[in-house]
Amino acid sequence: PGTDRDGCREALTHALELVGGIPASNSRIFAWLDEEGILGEITRAVSTAATMLAVLELESGHTEHVRYALGKGLMFSPGDRHLLDLEKRLV
Repeated sequence: PGTDRDGCREALTHALELVGGIPASNSRIFAWLDEEGILGEITRAVSTAATMLAVLELESGHTEHVRYALGKGLMFSPGDRHLLDLEKRLV
């Protein structure tokens, strides 16, 4: 994140606020998202943003914000090793 941790935290939070669920999970109309690999790219981006925010918030002791970030990331990637490791650190 560099030296601007607050700016990074703010940008990651805003990005994750846009995550409301897995795109097109209730419809086959957008099956091309998965077929073209776009859904995989979205999943990686959400997982990365969630991991980065969770780490920043964990370092700051903001456990509710860590849980928020983990919830967004695990929604897309429930088996993500990095997110699950961070989740274990909260217990």
